[in-house]
Amino acid sequence: MSTDIPYPFAPGEWLPPLSRVFHYVNTLRDECLKDSPYPKHEPHSLDPRRKYPKVITDFKDLVENDPGLKELSKKMFDEIPRFDTDQSKFYNVRSFDEALRIFDAILFQSPSVMTLNSGISGITVPFNAVLNWPANTPSGNEFFLNKEVNEKIKNIVNQWGAFLQSPASREYLNADPDNGWFSPAYVTKMKEYAQWDGPIEDLYVCDPTKDYWGFGSWDAFFIRRFRPGLRPVREDDEPDIYIVSPCEAGPQVEEGKQYPKDVRKKVQARDTFWLKGQPYSIFDMLNYDGLSRRFVFGTVYQGWLSSACYHRWHAPISGTIKKVALVPGTYYSTVMSHNYPEPDPSGPNLSQLYLASVATRALIFIESNYKPLGLVCFIAIGMNEISSCEVTVKAGDSVTKGEEIGMFHMGGSAFCLLFENGVDLKFEDLPTGSTLFKLNSRLAEVLV
Repeated sequence: MSTDIPYPFAPGEWLPPLSRVFHYVNTLRDECLKDSPYPKHEPHSLDPRRKYPKVITDFKDLVENDPGLKELSKKMFDEIPRFDTDQSKFYNVRSFDEALRIFDAILFQSPSVMTLNSGISGITVPFNAVLNWPANTPSGNEFFLNKEVNEKIKNIVNQWGAFLQSPASREYLNADPDNGWFSPAYVTKMKEYAQWDGPIEDLYVCDPTKDYWGFGSWDAFFIRRFRPGLRPVREDDEPDIYIVSPCEAGPQVEEGKQYPKDVRKKVQARDTFWLKGQPYSIFDMLNYDGLSRRFVFGTVYQGWLSSACYHRWHAPISGTIKKVALVPGTYYSTVMSHNYPEPDPSGPNLSQLYLASVATRALIFIESNYKPLGLVCFIAIGMNEISSCEVTVKAGDSVTKGEEIGMFHMGGSAFCLLFENGVDLKFEDLPTGSTLFKLNSRLAEVLV
């Protein structure tokens, strides 16, 4: 069984092929257990000789003191098939405590690039690499929907985020051909996504003559800016009938569907978003906000961001910020139809539409200057540990099309644009030879 092939239907390339993911996770496990007196093939507990960070022990205490969560935490590892014919046989983590020990190692580990004959990628979601297989089990599905579990995961992710915003996280901000974020291969990937032929330092604000290319942290690299003037709103797109892409991102439709003809329209107020097909559910997406009803039977456009792309958001229209809301959500919940026996090998790639209703997200409601367009909602969707959504505008602010309104930290995931019922839209075809729309390029036209 080959685990070197890239994932099918894997927008964003947040993880390398499975062989490298298994190698990464299993190597961390081996390192964590190297001094253990117990056989390596048996499940291990936390090492009583080691002092773990409070975010780790708090998570352990929650699970240990809740009989239901404790049982789920055991069963979700027991339910991983590990058959000879199943990819999970290469996954060596045997228990919840072992996962916590690996988390302890990841908390202060600089992200790096991984290369392989079949491609190059970064482990930009390391906690997801550890939890993907137990999360795909019935017990894991229930465990990762628990509110208290998600609060503890949030604390762990926040501590990791603090490390990524520190100078200590810059170890691989170099041109090392095997691990560097400015390796020739990864620079090529960044340029391909940006549809750019020149030097990388002419695309992004960075300086190859300085240590760490001039970045103060790994997070600063991830939220890097384009050089001034590179992504303007074209003069032809300035009229209010045009909507521009708020992110450097590709269109996302249901697996097996086609863009633009299958962009979701006439979206229901409530729907079974957790089932196969993942229909959008307006009230759930907008956390039952009072403005939700304006979007019932409206249109939802969803886009995905690559790990190699620009991760700031810009206003898709000109107007006034009517409301901003941050919605806490789940971190490792995936749609049940992609759990075992047909798990998503890179969850939540196959759960992108489902995440619009359950993941951590930021809502920015913009009242358009163009009356026929009405209210538009931009939703920034955090995926797994990529869940820090920073909004840089507030209610009452006037925004101009193309103006920055926020960003993802620790990477990015996806976004949605919601349009009111009765707004007729013509979505643009993708540019020839590209899988995404450039930031601030024309995305749709209002038909009147």
